[in-house]
Formats: sequence, C-alpha cells, structure tokens
Amino acid sequence: MKLTEKQKNCPYCHEMMDLLPAIPSAEPITGDFNDIGCGLINSDGDWYMSSWDFDVMKVADEPAVSCPVCGRNLRSEEE
Repeated sequence: MKLTEKQKNCPYCHEMMDLLPAIPSAEPITGDFNDIGCGLINSDGDWYMSSWDFDVMKVADEPAVSCPVCGRNLRSEEE
C-alpha cells in the first residue's frame, strides 16, 4: 500500500532530530523535549512510544504498530 501525502510528510513518525546523542526521534507529539511530552523514538529501526516528564523518560516495551497522528504502519518499509 502506498503512503498518503500526509503520511509521507508526517513530522511525528520520521526521524528529524536527536533527542539525546544516539537516540533518533521525530517531532514531539505533545509538549517539547525540555519539559513534559510524548512522541516516537527510533531504536534499531523500530519506533517506540515514549513519554517524558522533565528528567524522566519512559519508553514502551513493545514497538508501536502505527503512528498515532497519521496512521502510517511503522512496521512496514513502504515509501
């Protein structure tokens, strides 16, 4: 299945920045990286939902199946 334009350009599920050195991530879905928020983090090719509260970050145990914003299948290599 082909990606829609919204899915191709979604800033929330494509690598755009490094949250910490060696942790590629997308734009935060809510908040920002300086205080409270949530977003997707890429680890070894899999995307994981994460949330943070100032100095504490929690990352889901299982990879995300789809982007919560655009619906793109995160376990597929489709372009």
